[in-house]
Amino acid sequence: MEKKTHILGFAGSLRRQSYNRAILAAAFEMVPDDATLEIFDLKGIPPFNQDLELEPPEKVREFRVRRITRKVEGLTKIP
Repeated sequence: MEKKTHILGFAGSLRRQSYNRAILAAAFEMVPDDATLEIFDLKGIPPFNQDLELEPPEKVREFRVRRITRKVEGLTKIP
């Protein structure tokens, strides 16, 4: 069984109709058979606050779990 590469993608823009999101949607349609692309919505992730680093908000924990437990081999951000 061939191992699939798992890519976690997210757009740097939160606007629903942004070009960044459109690029991710297009990339999702073109992912080769030996890979998967999961698109993560950054809506709800606050700006970095070192005071909250040890107890991050729920959305930040969700992002970390997806990145770590799913063994993401590629991480892509569209500016």
